[in-house]
Amino acid sequence: MLSPAISDISSTTPQPTSARPTIGFLTHGLWDAYGQALWHGVIDAASAADANVFCFPGGDLRQERETPEAQANFAYDLVSSDNVDGLVLSGAPLSNFVGLDGFQRFCDRFHGLALAIVSAALPGIPSVLLDNYQGMRETVAHLVEAHGCRRIAFIPGPSTNPEATIRYQAYCDTLRDYGLPLDPALVASPGAWNHASGWQAVAELLDQRQARFEALISANDGMAIGALEALQARGISVPDEMLLTGFGDGGDVHILTPPFTTARQPSYEQAHQATQFVLARLRGKSVPEETYLPTRLVIRQSCGCLESYATRAESVTETASIQPFASAFANCQDVVWRELAQLIDAGSARAQEWARRLTSAFIGEITGQTPGQFLRALNQGLSYLNTASRSVSEGEDALAILRRHASPFLHGAERSRADDLWQQARLFIAATAKRQEQFHTWQQKEYLQAVRQIEGALITTFDLHGICDVLTAAMPRLGVPSCYVALYEHPGQAASQARLILAYHDGRVAELPADGLLFPACQLAPPEVFPRHRRYNIVVEPLYFRTEQLGFALFEVGPRDGSVYEGLRTTLSSALQGALLLQRVNAHAAEIAAAYEEIRVLNTRLQEENLRMSAELDVSRRIQQMILPQPEELQQIEGLDIVGYMQPADEVGGDYYDVFNVNNMTHIGIGDVTGHGLESGILMLMVQTAIRTLIEHGESDPVTFLSTLNRVVMKNASRMRVDKTLTLAFVNYQHGLLKIAGQHEDLLVARRGGRVERVDTFYLGFPLGLEEDIARFVAEATITLEPGDGVVLYTDGITEAASPDGELYGLERLCATLSRHWEQPAEAIK
Repeated sequence: MLSPAISDISSTTPQPTSARPTIGFLTHGLWDAYGQALWHGVIDAASAADANVFCFPGGDLRQERETPEAQANFAYDLVSSDNVDGLVLSGAPLSNFVGLDGFQRFCDRFHGLALAIVSAALPGIPSVLLDNYQGMRETVAHLVEAHGCRRIAFIPGPSTNPEATIRYQAYCDTLRDYGLPLDPALVASPGAWNHASGWQAVAELLDQRQARFEALISANDGMAIGALEALQARGISVPDEMLLTGFGDGGDVHILTPPFTTARQPSYEQAHQATQFVLARLRGKSVPEETYLPTRLVIRQSCGCLESYATRAESVTETASIQPFASAFANCQDVVWRELAQLIDAGSARAQEWARRLTSAFIGEITGQTPGQFLRALNQGLSYLNTASRSVSEGEDALAILRRHASPFLHGAERSRADDLWQQARLFIAATAKRQEQFHTWQQKEYLQAVRQIEGALITTFDLHGICDVLTAAMPRLGVPSCYVALYEHPGQAASQARLILAYHDGRVAELPADGLLFPACQLAPPEVFPRHRRYNIVVEPLYFRTEQLGFALFEVGPRDGSVYEGLRTTLSSALQGALLLQRVNAHAAEIAAAYEEIRVLNTRLQEENLRMSAELDVSRRIQQMILPQPEELQQIEGLDIVGYMQPADEVGGDYYDVFNVNNMTHIGIGDVTGHGLESGILMLMVQTAIRTLIEHGESDPVTFLSTLNRVVMKNASRMRVDKTLTLAFVNYQHGLLKIAGQHEDLLVARRGGRVERVDTFYLGFPLGLEEDIARFVAEATITLEPGDGVVLYTDGITEAASPDGELYGLERLCATLSRHWEQPAEAIK
């Protein structure tokens, strides 16, 4: 039942700019049950009002903008009066770590829009709140009264979260009202609403404090799940040795072992009501400033109760009335209708009609007038729950309502018929719930498989058009009607301009200019691309890689599983980063190719003037000087003694090495282009430039790294019209761990005492420029280095150096020399 506050808020917000209003929904994400329940409430309420929805899944507001974790928050920067008429905000998670003051500053950004908040109260903004206090009070009271608990521990939520504060206060007050002391040793440190916080709380209470208690209450289900795992890991059985309860009743807590006793919060109904408030304000109507929805304790097995259904239907003393059941029960039908409709949607005509039908069918079944109609009516309610992505097991609440109100008037044969009917209904609900769970499991597997297939196709796609083709082909399988992808005009920063590179709508791809369609980012897409003949629900996913903003994608809602769109965001972001990175590498390579062409022309002239050899040697020296790290650079790398050496050849060659330190990680590359001559030297210079570009942009995945270099080598060798390949090994070192990928000469590791280990790199890569796709050949080896250990990287110019009589220096001689002199400084070994 709605409990409005005294004051109402009059609407002074602008009217919607079009006949069909657009509602924005700002949430911490769509990956968890709570976020999805709110999202479903918003889109269902908007659908009933023929309104559009843009959902902006970001993150919590505590993160600094420079961190990778905070990049999702850029979704909120896209919200403006250019794309929405009003906003519903998920107040509890957004205010978790910044408190109401920080949340107020955040909401101030959207001044002028019609706002409503779920689970947080701010002055002047309509809020749909929970009766958190009563839900927690009922939980504590149940443990005390039904199970005789006297020492009850508590896992609180974030200290800055208003709902967490109220739940903790209810815990303290209820203990006091039952004459039980508040023991600070039984209250864990504030958590973060997640599994890890629950695990840490149990470790704190049991391991660190050595506390002893009979029951454990968690301020939300997420932390309760973590606590359950921690208790089971310690061999403590729930509920045999420890009683456990949660708060929320979201997700799959009803199918855990044991199923959770928890206070159910009507998240879907909250978001549904908040959306109705926003729509009402857009129509110029006044709405209450604060509206409270009740929570209700749902008793299952984790608290020690063996059967939840019996506890739902509170015992009622039978009356001695001989009044016929139908007429006696009619006296309370209004209350029954209201409570039944509340289960589905208190404000909808559909829910009220169903409540009347179910009640009428129940009476007809008991009196024998309309047998067989009750289960049909019940099934209709279960269908409503399923459509709203809610568990059909909530249908047992309808049975509990009927049983509680009908029991006083049931006698004799009618009592027997009612008991049989309730049992049949419970079995029917259980079978329907099982089918629902099986379907959801199958559906999630299908979605996961589809997203993985997209990921597999995108991982080998390094151009924007190919990425768009993969995405377009995948949308029908996922059931996504429309998809739009836009990149910021200047990737790396969220700019005011974006460029639309894909517009897929109702199975067709719109024709766009070759370089995309430029538009103001605040529009989300050029207005003409959105559906005009129907409403739409769209998820706006920010696209980013680490701390670099790339753009955003719009997915029109097909599946109501929000994790599908979150998964697409991650996969698409990585693919776009690879494509944009390759563009940058190719741009650098093109500059080098142009320089090569100039050098080639000059070389032709020098050949004509019989100066080729001397000019080539001069070019060779310049190339070698351009790429070699300077001694002062190597000396600045802390913790490592590094020295490099290269002896110029009589003819231009393609040997390469480089050393640089980025973000406290040392990177070393060494390679050898096949053959000799100016072409080998120029190709080696291109590779050096590409490697530096990849490192400076933070690329560390060996498959992506070497695959990108392979494409650079192939494309530029083809452009230069030369047949060249390259062996290359790349080494990353940090904190005693050395990682190597790529195929080159054996890597030599010298240990203390002079023992030399050889690391074969043959199976760590493939020659670059030989195959178009080398991803399947790339692997990475990890080597642990202790103080005093060292590594030698070399090209075949060392091992194939020949004496005057033709004897090769060889790898064995190199290892022996290294073993004898390893205790000396690197400069001396060189």
